[in-house]
Amino acid sequence: VKAMAYDFVDGMQNIQDNHITGTLATVKHFIGDGRTVNGLDEGNAEVTDFDELWKTDGAGYRGAIEANIGSLMPSYSSLNSVPMHYGGDKGLLEKISTTGIYDYKFDGFVVSDYAAMTKSQSRFNALNKDNQISFVDSIAKSVNSGVDMIMFGTDSNGSATEYSKEFLGKQSKHLPESYTRIENKTPWPETMDGGNYTDAVDMLRAIKFAVEQKKIPMSRIDQAVTRIIAVKLAMKPSMKPIDNEVVKAATLKAAEESMVLLKNDNNTLPINTSQIKNVVLIGAYDDIGRQNGGWTILWQGFTGNQWWKPNSDAKKHSGAISYIEGLKNNLSKDTTFITNLDDNKQPLSKEDTVVVVVLSEDPYAEFNGDVDNGNPLYLSGHDKPQSKFLGLRFNDKQAADIKKLKAKGIPVITVIQSGRPMVITDGADKAPLQNSDALIAAWLPGTSGGQAVANIITGKYKLKSFKTIINNKEYYSNTLPFDWPKDMQEVREHTSSLFKEGYGLTN
Repeated sequence: VKAMAYDFVDGMQNIQDNHITGTLATVKHFIGDGRTVNGLDEGNAEVTDFDELWKTDGAGYRGAIEANIGSLMPSYSSLNSVPMHYGGDKGLLEKISTTGIYDYKFDGFVVSDYAAMTKSQSRFNALNKDNQISFVDSIAKSVNSGVDMIMFGTDSNGSATEYSKEFLGKQSKHLPESYTRIENKTPWPETMDGGNYTDAVDMLRAIKFAVEQKKIPMSRIDQAVTRIIAVKLAMKPSMKPIDNEVVKAATLKAAEESMVLLKNDNNTLPINTSQIKNVVLIGAYDDIGRQNGGWTILWQGFTGNQWWKPNSDAKKHSGAISYIEGLKNNLSKDTTFITNLDDNKQPLSKEDTVVVVVLSEDPYAEFNGDVDNGNPLYLSGHDKPQSKFLGLRFNDKQAADIKKLKAKGIPVITVIQSGRPMVITDGADKAPLQNSDALIAAWLPGTSGGQAVANIITGKYKLKSFKTIINNKEYYSNTLPFDWPKDMQEVREHTSSLFKEGYGLTN
């Protein structure tokens, strides 16, 4: 993780002669959001061993700081029930950019998350019923705890209506007195109290009011502004134009090297392109939105190709390719692509036909991807309950079509598209693993994903072709970076026995 963070920041910022010539990077979300109780997104991390916290959860931050990261973002989550935008327990947010944590000191600026002041205020007040704070107090707590730049929100309320004990935890015994003591309870206009401040003028009014009430020292404002300006002065973007073809080649290479072949019975892959006359396509074979997942164009992403319509500028610029397009690029122009088996009149045989099934998670970001954990952020904004199944199955129609095709001996190649390992053994005739001759974990392969999968299926790209060494250990491309669970029991128990780290077949 440390090595990955270093390389990501180093490549993104491209520091030359002590200047950021690329894009300013942000390391987030500081710290402990990977160990919240019950894995609740934006929840509470209970920590007693802070040395262990820094050793484990701090790995990515250490790598990023070594690479001279320019900005850092606190987490929505809390550390021992103290919101990280209020510094977290023991004031770790302030320490990282002042005294430092051990030998690591962050020299850039700290930027808040979206509408974080409102969220922090809501959680603080939920835990301190007898000691409510205003939105201005929340701004003051955040700025005094190390936040240099504030990101606005656009919603009227960025918080859930109810919080579970697991989400909030209980107030830390180490909470500084200044966090709980409210001074200068000067009235603030109701219309300005507790909002997300989408307007810069309103936010500046609130900060000015906090300074006038001596809630924020002017010296702290000067410090924050100095940090922001220092980073801006360090940024000197390269005037060299971006070669879009180089970018496209890099996205294809990254997609190809990340995919993992989990099953390949009877050497199904690569297919013999000279023999294949028919390709039966099932599932999300023409859905570039799903290839990208959440945080693409929109927060929750979307499904479909509306952003990459044929002949559109976005399509041309990105070179986005769906699975059907990638296969058409690699197979004969005489190949027949069958997208509805019910309408097919073509005779199909195991010698000249192959089936490609694309199963995909719905795009999601953050708590919308949670499964069966009672996250209040999800429960407060959704009409239907969370799914209790972290997995993918064929639907009834897909299972029936696959059964007919397999009865003829026609090989079935399934592509799993997901942001995480999924249960793929559940559902009898609907289980992807058991009912596929070859199965590829494509993750979220991006705009070049369709071409990358087509290259693997046809043998144009040879799996496990790249080897690297990280921390004196050899790694191959196209292998699992972590274990894969076989069922929901293993998901809940955090044990994974289906495929182990380093597993990956070749084509």
